[in-house]
Amino acid sequence: MDSQKIKSHSSLRNAVIASLCCHGFVFAALNLYKVAFKKEAPVEVEYISLSPKVSNSIQFAKATADRKIIKSKRSIKVKKNQGLSRPKQQPQETSVVASKAVNVGRSDIESDLKGRAPKTPKEKYLAELRALVATQQSYPRVSRKFREQGTVKLLLTLEKNGSLKKIEIINKAPFERLNQAAMTAVTKAAPFASFPDSVTFTTWKVALPVNFKFSRN
Repeated sequence: MDSQKIKSHSSLRNAVIASLCCHGFVFAALNLYKVAFKKEAPVEVEYISLSPKVSNSIQFAKATADRKIIKSKRSIKVKKNQGLSRPKQQPQETSVVASKAVNVGRSDIESDLKGRAPKTPKEKYLAELRALVATQQSYPRVSRKFREQGTVKLLLTLEKNGSLKKIEIINKAPFERLNQAAMTAVTKAAPFASFPDSVTFTTWKVALPVNFKFSRN
């Protein structure tokens, strides 16, 4: 009995499996058929056409915009070039001012006279200048007390009319009181006489020694 039941159950199971396989095969075949022979629905496409007036206005607007863009680019380019360009330099007017030539003469009384009597008008002028300064020379009281001695060499700048323009010290004495006394003597003696006619100088620089010494007596 048991063996018969087992056989009947196995045969029933095989029958069910076979039925399921058959139904599955049929379902798959139907699906393949539908896919192969299915008609595709038509796709509707909507076309939009512009009227000639609208298209012409759009093209005109586009051309106008392009011209504006090109014009703006050109204007920008011109401004850029203007910024980089160098300004034109105007020729400067040069004026030549004629300066009056100054004829300067130089003399050293100590070397020009050399302890001899003056002969030329130029030498006489220098000798008189030295004598005039000597008359205004004053020995400082303190320097006399301390027996200070020395020679101050001055450089006088004279104009043609004899006026004193400048005083400079070429060589100083060891004592400042003597230097100041020499400059004071020249200042008191000025102005001097006008230059002799034979002297063509407009300005005359004269080196003058001023001595401060005690006599042996």
